[in-house]
Formats: sequence, C-alpha cells, structure tokens
Amino acid sequence: MFFKGKMWLLGKRAGYAMVCCLFSSLAMAETADAPKDDFVLVIDAGHGGRDIGAKGEYALEKDINLNVALEVLRRLRANPDITVVLTRQSDVYLTLDERAQIANEREADLFVSIHTNSSEGSRIARGTETYFVGDAVCHVAGQVADKENNSARQFEPDYEEKYKNTILLESARVRNMDNSELMARLVQEEYIKAGARVNRGVQQARFYVLMNTMMPAILTEVGFISTWDEESYLTSQKGVEEVSGSIYNAIVAYRNTLKEGRAKERLAELKISRNAQKTENVPMKLDPSMGIYDEATHQLALTGKLPEKRDRKETENRDADKKEEKKADRTVKSKKVEQKEKETPKSEKKVQEPETKEKAKTNEKKTEKTQQTGSGVRFYIQLMAVREELPQKDKRLKGLWPVRYVKKGEFYKCLYFESSDYAAVRQKLKSLGDDFPGAYVVAYDGDAEMKVSEAVKKAIKK
Repeated sequence: MFFKGKMWLLGKRAGYAMVCCLFSSLAMAETADAPKDDFVLVIDAGHGGRDIGAKGEYALEKDINLNVALEVLRRLRANPDITVVLTRQSDVYLTLDERAQIANEREADLFVSIHTNSSEGSRIARGTETYFVGDAVCHVAGQVADKENNSARQFEPDYEEKYKNTILLESARVRNMDNSELMARLVQEEYIKAGARVNRGVQQARFYVLMNTMMPAILTEVGFISTWDEESYLTSQKGVEEVSGSIYNAIVAYRNTLKEGRAKERLAELKISRNAQKTENVPMKLDPSMGIYDEATHQLALTGKLPEKRDRKETENRDADKKEEKKADRTVKSKKVEQKEKETPKSEKKVQEPETKEKAKTNEKKTEKTQQTGSGVRFYIQLMAVREELPQKDKRLKGLWPVRYVKKGEFYKCLYFESSDYAAVRQKLKSLGDDFPGAYVVAYDGDAEMKVSEAVKKAIKK
C-alpha cells in the first residue's frame, strides 16, 4: 500500500482515522510481499487550526511551523529511501495524542516536531534550541515544555486523564534517549553552520509528543517570533529555506550515521564540538536578499494579509510615542486637578454638591480653552508609516481624508485630524476603534516634531 519514497500526508482527524482504517484493512494482504520501509520519518508541524501557538507582530507560529515542515518535505523528495509522514499538511487542529499516535501507528524511525519560540513580556530573546526527553530538565526548559503542553490543555477537557504516562512508553524513552540526543545535536550543529544564529543549545524537557512516541524524537524551536529580527527572518524566503535546509541536513546525517553504525561515536564528537557551546543573544544581520517585508506572496501565504512595511527604528519610535501618549494623559489629568484646586476657593469646597459639580464643569471649560491656545503646537493621529504617499481612494486609508504626509528617513508618516486640542485628538483616536490598532498621537511645533508630553505642557502654559 505504501511504497518506499512515497509521502504520506495527513490532515484532519477524520482523514487520519480513514487512512489508519484503510491501512489496517489492507495490512494482512500486503504483509507477505511488502517489506518495511527503509526509514520512516514523521514531521510534526506544531499547533494548527484554532490553536495558533505563539503570536508575533504580524505572523502566527502555526503558519511558520507548517511552512518550514512543507519545505523540509520538498527537500526530502530527493531521498527515495526515506518515507515521510506529515501529521498535518494544512491549517487544521490535531490533539497531541493524535500526533503521537500517527508516529506510533506508522512505527516511525524518527519523530521531528517543529515549533517557534516566544519570550514573555518585553524580554528580547533570540536563537534556536532543540529538545529531547531525558532526566536532566532545567527550570527554563520545563517552562517551555509547560507552555507548549498548556496550549493543548485549553482545547482538551480530558487532557490530564488522556495523557497519563505508561511503563511501556518510559521503557521506549530510555532505549531511544541516546539517538534522540544525537538527532537534537545534529540539528543544532546544522543551524549554526547555516548562518549567524544564536545557539541556545540542546536541552531536555518533558513535551507530551516526545514522551508518548515510541521512537527517537526531538522538538526543535526554530527561533523567536516575539523578537522583530527573528520574526522577519522566519517569515522571509531565505529564512525558511535556511531553517528547513538545516533540519533536512540533520535528518540525512542522522540516517547515514545509523547506517554506518557510528551513532555513539558521533554523539561523543558533537558533545565536545565547538558548535555545542551556547552563543550570545545578539541581533541578526538582516539584508535585502532575505526578502523581508518585500516577499508579498510569501507573507500572504503565511498570514493571510500583508503586514505594513516598517523597519526596526520605526517600530521603536512608535513604541516610544505610545509611552509619550500615556505620559501626556497623566499630565493633562494632573493639570486639571491642580487648576481646579487653585480656582476653587476654600469656602466654596464646603458648598452643596450641585454647586461643586457646576464649578467643576466651569473649570474644565477653562482648562480646555487653555490647551487650545498653544501657539504653533499641533496634535495629529499617526495612522501608519508608508514608503510612498497614498492616493485618497487607497483601501489602507479606509475612507479617512484629508491626511498629511511627513517624510522621515525612508518612510512617510501618514497624519490625520489636526488640532491644537490634545483631548480632542485623543477622543478622535478612540473613535477609530479597531480600524487602526497601531495608530497613536504625535505632536508638532510648526514643522518640528516634539514629544507629546512636552507639547501638552507647552500648550497648557500658553
């Protein structure tokens, strides 16, 4: 039924069940004549469907994982002695149990699970790391495994009961530990050879898909979707080709090492290899040939939409301006309170509540007038940053007009709704809702851009 060199692609659970039943029904008729495939490899693209995995600025982990897995498959077509099984070939959801079952049902010789990492909060992290199941689980590796396992918990109510360990699986893990470590170290070795990637090393952790497969198994994290340069790399043509090429080279090297009977010797070499040493968390050197943000077709295939073109500096400026917005809001509130206290005599503070509210309204009007008298200080909503000015009917503007463009470096800042009243601009920004989630307030004094918090102070003083 399945011949050497054929690719067995599995999608939805129904498809998996149907194929398994078909395989079972024909197994008796084919056993006598069909020898076992030389080498069966299962490639597991992590997450999928409603389980999106980690989320970057514009990309999703499930898409990166699948894109890399499909490219590894394409490369392996040149190796007819390797039968490749994909746990999923499209954006569908599979339980962790189903992924492990696919590998066990096919009696695979190797299981490779592909994932993309992410860091918590604002912490910047970079690099690749590859896991196998062992006894030495460090705290950080345990956290990564918990994060991946917890992704399944939210979709599977019977998770704890379903994923209890068995003695049989424990025995298989012990038996396969050295070969799993060999494959993990080969993958990391290839990552470092391919380019200037940060090496986070080979680690041990208790991922469910590794603990419940009966063959040597690894889980590799190909980079950090949460860090701007790595997200750009992993969603570029060059990045996908290099990462998949590294995994492919490691698979072929693993297969050849076993054939030659050098598994233990090669593992010992890799443990003391220079490439086994962890490297520093340094930014990647990106170049135009990677196709970052310019590979429109590639980005569309990954995310279903084109990201706004934006470089690192523009992202940093946007984040800084958002902080200025918050600071400006605090300044306005503080000034309103101070002015109210100054303009309300002590004797009137004890007056009845209706009169107090009336006074507060009067003071607010005075404060608003004060804000509007800032000579030269103007506030705008920055909708986006683009490489060229957009025509009025451009869909990205979503009907907003007029807009003003201010050139900064290689980009044009697209500004909307000019006013000397900061409160009015903030109110207008809120009314835009989800149409422009990345929009924020900027300030100018004449043609010179200034910090929003300073502009608010200057407007109030005037």
